[in-house]
Amino acid sequence: MNLRFVDIENKDNLLCNVGSIEGLFKECFGKEISKALWAWAYLENPLGSPLVSLCLDEDVLVGHYAVIPINLRSKNETIKACLSMTTMVKEEYRKHGIFVELAKQVYAKASQQGYKLVFGFPNKNSAPGFRKRLGWEIQSGRVVSLTKKNILDCDVLLNKLNDCHSLRLDIIDQEFRRWRLSKPGAQYIDRGNLVLKKYGQMLDIVFVEDGFENSLNDYEQYNVLCDENDLDSKELIGFEYYFGYRVFEDNLAVQFKKDLLLSDLF
Repeated sequence: MNLRFVDIENKDNLLCNVGSIEGLFKECFGKEISKALWAWAYLENPLGSPLVSLCLDEDVLVGHYAVIPINLRSKNETIKACLSMTTMVKEEYRKHGIFVELAKQVYAKASQQGYKLVFGFPNKNSAPGFRKRLGWEIQSGRVVSLTKKNILDCDVLLNKLNDCHSLRLDIIDQEFRRWRLSKPGAQYIDRGNLVLKKYGQMLDIVFVEDGFENSLNDYEQYNVLCDENDLDSKELIGFEYYFGYRVFEDNLAVQFKKDLLLSDLF
């Protein structure tokens, strides 16, 4: 192997590599990448350019890792953060530390550019690697199916959904909000302090602000992301959902309000 790592810091340079990225995506995931979704996520984000690190063996793309800019806010502050995106390593090049090196390079660039943290929603298989090899804090949750009554009857869950002090997606900026809710292939319903996404005959609650309860309807069924201790969620219909993050400053203490709109990108 003759490996070299290349940092991509602007959209024009990323476009020059799109053919190789599409090929690696198909090899890793067994399907074609959605060109519209890729362009939306990587090129159209109004907050700026993605940070991408590529690994090449000679001229063959064998590894890819990227983050995109996402602003988070609490009641009194806004934090410049980045969302962990597509991780890919060509099968025969795995177990050589390529993924870790790609991530280290991306995180170093992100920290230099003023990003305070990276976050994401790794699946069950990849979560241990993010924790062990990249120093992520991993938290487990569960997406469960609830009615309006279920939600209103659970004080713990209701308080967390109405939390305005923990970090959450900053969609006050209307340009960013329009972009975020224009994801190709997704159908969102924006009720102001409640954002829903159609999922078959049900609705995912993807974002809420304080007072969202008035926008719920008795006849609708909702999928809600809960922490494991919010309710006896293991007995409810649903599935595990992992969240993780890594701060770039040792003294930065953070607490997240984990809305699905943070993760529903790619």
